[in-house]
Amino acid sequence: MLFRSGSDPGHARRSWPKSFPAHQDADLPSAVFEGASWLRRTVGETAAEIDSRSRKPEELTTASWQALQEFTKANQAWRDRQSDAAILYLKTALGLDPDFARASARLGDILVALGRRDEGLPYYSKAAELLRQRNLTDRESLLIRGLFVLDTGQNEEAERVFARYAIEYPADGLPLFYKAAAVDRQGRDEEALELSRSAHLLDRQSAPLALTYAARLMSLGRFQE
Repeated sequence: MLFRSGSDPGHARRSWPKSFPAHQDADLPSAVFEGASWLRRTVGETAAEIDSRSRKPEELTTASWQALQEFTKANQAWRDRQSDAAILYLKTALGLDPDFARASARLGDILVALGRRDEGLPYYSKAAELLRQRNLTDRESLLIRGLFVLDTGQNEEAERVFARYAIEYPADGLPLFYKAAAVDRQGRDEEALELSRSAHLLDRQSAPLALTYAARLMSLGRFQE
């Protein structure tokens, strides 16, 4: 049910009753997707906008509700500093759905963070390939693909991925931040500086973006700036 509030918060000015039933756990992702699409149409998004920014849940995450639950448990375990439990949950998720790209990427990310790089990179690689095959361009998909190629020294490919990310999401400073790293590794320090500046201007509240921009200025001898 969608409500529009009026001057009296106790009463809605207008309501749009609508339900999206899920008869079993496996139906939940599709029900949520249909509900979100209906809400976007109701508040004014055009069909073209919705189509260009939408993917079925099974494309973005997984068709397995159980796998998604294991993924959620893994993230909570990692926040609680229970790395062994997080790894176990993610491996369980991948056992339920071997093509669950987000779970594969998260497992790779955690293993690399724990210093188990050789073990983690194949999971990262599989996730990046799955996302590339589907040509997904949501923020998370582009970030996963870009970070994988950046972490494995594929700097030209990283530059291309983050360039596309920046085009798709022009108000986001993060792709410019990572593109600057890829460009810097290719010896184009002035271009990297300008990208870092643009990233900082887009998100002035981000300390990493500000510090990186300052570090690049100092590396070029521009200490006053």
